[in-house]
Amino acid sequence: MFNKHIKYFKFSFILIIIYLFISLIGSKYIIETKFPLNKKDIYGIEKLTSEVFKFTNHNRGWLYHIGLFNGLPLIPFTRLDNELTSYIFFFNQSIYNYLKIDGYLCGGHSNYLYRILQYSGVKSFIYNHGTNQGGDSHVVVIVEINDKLYLFDPTYNAVYKNGDRYLTFKELLDIARDEKSLANYISIINPEDKIYNIKLKRYRNYKSNDMTNFFDRYKTIGEKKHILLSKIGMYFSSESSRNYFLSKYNYLKEL
Repeated sequence: MFNKHIKYFKFSFILIIIYLFISLIGSKYIIETKFPLNKKDIYGIEKLTSEVFKFTNHNRGWLYHIGLFNGLPLIPFTRLDNELTSYIFFFNQSIYNYLKIDGYLCGGHSNYLYRILQYSGVKSFIYNHGTNQGGDSHVVVIVEINDKLYLFDPTYNAVYKNGDRYLTFKELLDIARDEKSLANYISIINPEDKIYNIKLKRYRNYKSNDMTNFFDRYKTIGEKKHILLSKIGMYFSSESSRNYFLSKYNYLKEL
């Protein structure tokens, strides 16, 4: 009986190693072929955000309830999360997206974009803001470009601009503190793309006021002036990444 258990253990261990290898090779192949980041500037990352939106935005199947596939990093601030589970997470999500049998919340969209950026060597972190009451929070990706931080939203396929000029994350926080409407600065990357509406259970075009309506819902239960100012968490690939951003951008500590 003991030898039988050893046999099963060895077989299971081999299967796990094979799956890890497939996840590693598969993830790299998917990123390099489907999501190549040829230019690590704001235009290239904007395009990547839109591609992630189109790939991950579909009807939610039963699998989206499983935290492994839809949530934030399972093991934040560790090398294990960055080097091992990231590939498992990304590979699993990619397969479900190809088959369109899974869907997930903003944490899943942003996590998917974030891991592509990590693979491509672009400094970034995940920002979860709002409140946990009633699920009124939102997750986005903050990316460093030319020593400035910018917000990319793969859930709504949006960036923030003042005319043709992209607004930095700090500028957005100042706008929120001054209680100005962010609706004036929301820029849908490709307005022709449709988003899946959970309540209506169908795809439809959407506008910036769809985002601001969500923000306004938060104001009825939030303590700060705007959802953008209320940090639930910031998630980094490692402790060194966390220290890098918090020491370079002091205003992040105030959130």
